[in-house]
Amino acid sequence: QELIDGLKHTFSFIVFDLPVADELTTCFPLAGQLDGVLLVMEENRVEGPVAKRACQQFANVGASVLGVVVNKQRAS
Repeated sequence: QELIDGLKHTFSFIVFDLPVADELTTCFPLAGQLDGVLLVMEENRVEGPVAKRACQQFANVGASVLGVVVNKQRAS
């Protein structure tokens, strides 16, 4: 928390690239200390229930999910 607070005094925006959001990761406690979270999901790899569970886990630690970025989307 001290590192985050120190960085907020120096920079307008701080971006953390956190590990995959699953039950085995440490990203949830850190996410609860941030202003917001953007979920990055690979198209056709992350299913709806998995995404909803991740959002719920972020909510459980007080993290605000700002939105979702879909990557590796195939062109039609």
